[in-house]
Amino acid sequence: MKIFGITLETSRLYNLNKRSRSSVTVGETTRATWQLLSHLPAGGGGDSDGVSGGGGAADQCESSAGEGSANSANTHTHTRLSGRSEKVAVSLHTGRIKSWLRGKEFKGRQSHPPEEMSSDFPYAIEPLEEKENDAIRKDFTGYLSGAVRVQPQGYFFQGIYRQYAHRYYNLSLRPTDVFVASYPKSGTTWTQELVWLLIHNLDYEGAKVPLDDRFPFVEADHVLDALVFQRPELKAKMKSTPEPGERLAQVTKLEDPRCIKTHMPFSLLPPKILDTCKVIYVARDPRDVVVSYYHHHRMWITHGFQGDFRAFFDYFLKDQVMWSPFWDHLREAWERRSHPNLLILTYDQLKEDLPAVIRKVAGFLGKEVSQEEIENLTKHLHFDSMKSNPAVNAVAEASTGLLDLKEGGFVRKGKSGGWKDYFEEDMKERFHAWMAEKGGSLPKEFKWMK
Repeated sequence: MKIFGITLETSRLYNLNKRSRSSVTVGETTRATWQLLSHLPAGGGGDSDGVSGGGGAADQCESSAGEGSANSANTHTHTRLSGRSEKVAVSLHTGRIKSWLRGKEFKGRQSHPPEEMSSDFPYAIEPLEEKENDAIRKDFTGYLSGAVRVQPQGYFFQGIYRQYAHRYYNLSLRPTDVFVASYPKSGTTWTQELVWLLIHNLDYEGAKVPLDDRFPFVEADHVLDALVFQRPELKAKMKSTPEPGERLAQVTKLEDPRCIKTHMPFSLLPPKILDTCKVIYVARDPRDVVVSYYHHHRMWITHGFQGDFRAFFDYFLKDQVMWSPFWDHLREAWERRSHPNLLILTYDQLKEDLPAVIRKVAGFLGKEVSQEEIENLTKHLHFDSMKSNPAVNAVAEASTGLLDLKEGGFVRKGKSGGWKDYFEEDMKERFHAWMAEKGGSLPKEFKWMK
């Protein structure tokens, strides 16, 4: 086959990918690949087969070594240059090359090639187009790796999610595990403290240990990008900086019964999670979620949102904040509501009748609690108590400069309906239309859907 004057032995090129994890010589491996990529048209010249947006296709190849795991969805060819000790990692995303050879058009120049599906992780991870990613990096200064979407729903994550997707999806589960799951800012911390105390027989002394240590956030490694911690203003204040994969390792080492926090939708969690362990899912009015999530993104340097509320509002409606789309996230939980190992709670229920929620959760977990114990736990979980509790309100992180308490702290206001103080009239109309379009099929059991 001859393209732009270059003869390519395409069968050799594709077969090469199957042995891409072995070290071989340059002459034996990637010369044909680089010739093809560097000669694909740059777009803008009227060639429908080109790469729109400018730049050669060779720019799309990732030149980092990646995590090097045999479980990774990426495939890398390590080439050993003669007379040199270094290795050059070349990503051979042959699916993209094959598509081009079949005459398909590249849909915009992208900052990172898409991940191919594998048996370890069955979903495609696609980068945003370069222009979109540039805007994300500008407005979210903690997103050093840009952003990606996981298809088919289009779940939105930082680019480093690629390194962990298969590890979350294949996380080893235990029958004694209890997960608290939610879209962010839906009452997760509140529910975590409740669940941990019930599981551990109301051990209030043990609850003085930071919640993140007792009830770790399983996907924290791809949220708190380790590279952010290399910033001088953080390194100077922190005793130690997290290593990549550190939080996931903590989860695997926890003793039974493990309490685990996640914001992942069910489709990106281990497929057998509900058949193996218990999950409590918490939902909240998305109008209050977007307000709280805005302050959360302003507070944490690892998000580093630079815009105002209206700008964040727009990102939220476009599903361009982490763990979005909101409605798909909620719908995945609702569709599993009949499973005996799933309990769905709402923020409104926690606010309106906390003792009733305590009884419901205790029953779900197989725990008995007396009236006096319920009263004491209700006091402990009262908003004022939670906000002043350093074990749950990330006070230690504030001292390092990792978060800015001017945005209200990790436990901020704890009320429903606060969105009314933020939404202007046009925003109310847009949000209502968005709720009707995206969430209209969900039942009226969610108070805010009425």
